[in-house]
Amino acid sequence: MKDVIENKEEYKRLMVYPEEEEGDGLRLPLSPVGQRGYGLDRNRRSSAEDFGSTSEEDEMVLHPLESVLKQIRERPVQPRRWAYCCSGVVFAGMIGLVVGFTMAYGLFLSLEAPCAHSRVWLTGSDHVHQRLLSDLRPENVANFLRELTRRPHVAGLPENERLAQYVADTWRAQGLDRVEELRYDVLLSYPDGQNPNLVRVVDETGQAVFTAQTHQPPLHSPEERDPSVLQNFNAYSAPGQAQGKVIYVNYGREEDFLYLQSQNISLKDHIVIARYGKIFRGNKAYLCEQFGCAALLLYSDPADGAPLGQSADAAYPNTVYMPSAGAQLGTVYRGTGDPLTPIYPSLESAYRLSEAEAELPRIPVQPISADDAYQILKLMPPTAAAPADWWGGLNLTYGLGPGPARPGWTVLMDIHTHGERANATNVIATLRGYEEPDRYVLVGNHRDAWILGAIDPSSGTAAMLELTRVLANLRKETGWRPRRSLVFCSWGAEEYGLVGSTEWVQHRRQQLAARAVAYLNVDLTINGNDTLRALGVPLLHDLLFAAARTVPNPDPEEVAAGRTTVYDTWLLHRLDNATGRPQVTLPGRGSDYKQFLHVEGVPSSDHRYFQKTDSGSSYPLYHTLYETYYMVTELQDRGLHFTTAVAQMWGEMARRLADDPVLPFGVVRYGTFLQEAFSVLEARFGPRLRQNGVTLDYVRAAVEEFAEAATTFQEHFLRQLDLDDPLAVRQANDILMGVERSFLDPRGLPDRPDYNHVIFSPSSSDGYSGVVFPGLVDLLHDLDRLPADRRAAQWQKIKLHVSVLSYIIGSAAHGLQQDI
Repeated sequence: MKDVIENKEEYKRLMVYPEEEEGDGLRLPLSPVGQRGYGLDRNRRSSAEDFGSTSEEDEMVLHPLESVLKQIRERPVQPRRWAYCCSGVVFAGMIGLVVGFTMAYGLFLSLEAPCAHSRVWLTGSDHVHQRLLSDLRPENVANFLRELTRRPHVAGLPENERLAQYVADTWRAQGLDRVEELRYDVLLSYPDGQNPNLVRVVDETGQAVFTAQTHQPPLHSPEERDPSVLQNFNAYSAPGQAQGKVIYVNYGREEDFLYLQSQNISLKDHIVIARYGKIFRGNKAYLCEQFGCAALLLYSDPADGAPLGQSADAAYPNTVYMPSAGAQLGTVYRGTGDPLTPIYPSLESAYRLSEAEAELPRIPVQPISADDAYQILKLMPPTAAAPADWWGGLNLTYGLGPGPARPGWTVLMDIHTHGERANATNVIATLRGYEEPDRYVLVGNHRDAWILGAIDPSSGTAAMLELTRVLANLRKETGWRPRRSLVFCSWGAEEYGLVGSTEWVQHRRQQLAARAVAYLNVDLTINGNDTLRALGVPLLHDLLFAAARTVPNPDPEEVAAGRTTVYDTWLLHRLDNATGRPQVTLPGRGSDYKQFLHVEGVPSSDHRYFQKTDSGSSYPLYHTLYETYYMVTELQDRGLHFTTAVAQMWGEMARRLADDPVLPFGVVRYGTFLQEAFSVLEARFGPRLRQNGVTLDYVRAAVEEFAEAATTFQEHFLRQLDLDDPLAVRQANDILMGVERSFLDPRGLPDRPDYNHVIFSPSSSDGYSGVVFPGLVDLLHDLDRLPADRRAAQWQKIKLHVSVLSYIIGSAAHGLQQDI
């Protein structure tokens, strides 16, 4: 031990980052108890247990002096004669050990960090931030992206399993502390390779006069010709045959169906054709069922995906726009997680529903190309023209139908898409925190794609792998560790309905409910290169803005115009006039943050670069064969500078959440947000509610109470917080972590028990969009169309939920106070 103390650098390494050091046969680990003191680490074992570790490193460790004395106390009693002879030597040795370790401990404290509130004196937080900016390299992102996009990698199939192993091996090679692969046996959905899904126009004799293509044709990259490319299909479509006349339903929204009803056009038992866009495809399929349709065809209209026209030079591979032969794949399942094990994880012991019992689509659904849609729509009768705003970009008169107009001609759909049990594989890696290892900052992206997925999701996966490389190298080179644990998540089967993340959160519910700080999702890094787009809860708005201000602008033209940071361009293009800051979108259920936020109350965000557009899709090649490495690196983000900027912002947000002594949560912003949202709610629904004997006065009072409590907490408690008192800091962070969770109703939203957050939820009519006060909005949405007897019962539900809102928001206000 004397040699260790005399070697200053070795001594620092031993005392600050003790992994497996031993001295004189005694293990001498030292773990922190707070920001400045070191001693018994009573949190370390709980962190290991969360992720199943039982290694020696994860056992509870002792202060060096306590460790020595413990081992001395536990030595076997020796014969009395030996004790008499050596008692003086032993006594002197013990005194020497006490004095030596006391001096060593004092020396260590004298060498503590110049950064007053950091346990890492070798590496200040600003240095970590600078390394995130300087060390994230676009060429490394490109190498990861190339590997991830070599072949199609649909969830549950061998190539996606290979990529799970690739991600796990990469994280192990980088040196992350623990890497785990978790497989869940779930119901996925695939086309039948022997029996293709067929869409045909047949004449009065039953002969096919037109057959839609089953696959998208290769146009540029060699990997587009991979034999494992699946045929066009919509996951979880019901198998079966449908035959009949076709009706055009525009985007397939509720208002579109209601318009057709107003024109006395019957939808019952008809096949309908809708263009992609505006709402989630699963909601389109559900509305078809509700209105009695027999089946659904989906296509991408050139007006939405090819604004430059349909010529070859106006689309991929010459631009980022949709070629007329492209078709968008995707799920039509409105739920999340394994359809057979709702609410609970799909473990081996789980009870499973049958497919007939599961809430799956009941009609056939199939995607087709714009070329194929043209062949069907041109057969519509010219006498029933669609409204002008229903017209798209095809060179024809958009008719409502029913068609084909020729007598005896029909559309025949023969769909063989079927359910199949397969693995949803998650890869979870941890960089353990040093002071609060039982607090988890989660960083996630999914890995599965419908085909090659160079944008969705592989741009995000490549960025995450490069981010972990930088953080792991920082730990190895400087000894830095974050204050709290960083947990990196590569999800499986997201495309099918957030399956992998949902199963994992359900599986780890108890740990996450108590210990998860936040979840930072990046589903993909770019679907354009104009400006940033972010979504998230108000607690994270300030952090989003602060991180964006630190990241250099990847657009040289913007820099030349004086907008030197990502934030500057974001503010220019996405200004929220009400706040004077960039817009932050409400979170729906479009990616893996859903289970964290809407069920467990973990603050969540997602950000990317996107294409600013006044009409049409900002992501035309979404879920097509043409999301290739070439498309990303040559057409969308040459040099991968925008992808790298997203990774830098992602890393900075994770660093702040993991390293700041006090969590950077904006409680005052949350209060302001609730006040603004309540004003909108009252203006929209207040008069009608009052006419029916429902008052919002108690909800208003609760919102004002929360806003006042948030300001008091910020201005009085946090500003006076003693950052040298680790227990006080922990108390503050516990209160902050409870804010989002305090908005959960354990009984769920009205008629939606799988959503618990009363402030935010995906819209019940569009899974992509988020809604504020979703329970009340949903209850009022269809009120007028209900029969009189059901309308009275609905008003009782409304009264109950208004009561619940005032109670939960008021409870959240009390949670910001220290007194019971």
